[in-house]
Amino acid sequence: MKDGKLNNNKIYISIVILCVFLFPSCMRDFDYNNKLATIQTIENFVITETKAGKIKTILNSNIAIIKESENVAFLTEPVVKFYDNGKYSATLTAKTGQISLDTNNVKAIGECKVLTASGEVLETKDVSYDHVKEKVYSDSDIKITRGKDVIYGKGFESDTKLNNIIIKNQRIVLD
Repeated sequence: MKDGKLNNNKIYISIVILCVFLFPSCMRDFDYNNKLATIQTIENFVITETKAGKIKTILNSNIAIIKESENVAFLTEPVVKFYDNGKYSATLTAKTGQISLDTNNVKAIGECKVLTASGEVLETKDVSYDHVKEKVYSDSDIKITRGKDVIYGKGFESDTKLNNIIIKNQRIVLD
């Protein structure tokens, strides 16, 4: 009986010693401060940007997953409302997107639409918004509907009201 207990104790002590030496070596490779604290999930995420006391943009998203290590928020169904001197000018919608928390630049991805206050509609698969230049742009195929006229192209750059737009490789369909 003593030999059985002695063998069990030896096995138990061997396992404890093995764990004491192996477990800390695994822990050194995992940086808790960097890995666990870098992601936040926020529901009904909203960022409002103003300039000289007037609204410039309002970004809404059902869910935002913020990755602090990259200063980026990944967005679900983002809606960006643009304002010109405090007056509503257009809305950008998409399936997903992201915003740089450093620059406030937005990348909208999937079934993107820009609807202006005057009723013009731009459709594409992705749209980027440059916060500093106050421009929207894409290199993807686009479709712009202005009343009964439809313009197709591949790539564009414009102000947020789609007034000053440059369309690359364009073709027009008149009704």
